[in-house]
Amino acid sequence: MLDLLKTTTASATALVLSTVAASAQSHGGWSFWDWYYGYTGGGSSGSSHQTNSVPEIDAGSGLLAIAAVLAATALVWEIKRRRA
Repeated sequence: MLDLLKTTTASATALVLSTVAASAQSHGGWSFWDWYYGYTGGGSSGSSHQTNSVPEIDAGSGLLAIAAVLAATALVWEIKRRRA
């Protein structure tokens, strides 16, 4: 049961960390409603939001970042386990 809890926690952590990068938007002031209604820019006055530069991250870099976080987590867990 404890292994299932650890696996679930690790999976949820990886999901949250990858979601942050995946949810980056190219316009400022992102909100849930922009996504829900399919906001693509522009407004009633014809002006669009100012764009922000968003760094691109490819799949390889994302996986390396997740692996680094998981490795650090495993290291901390192992150190705590050995002290106990």
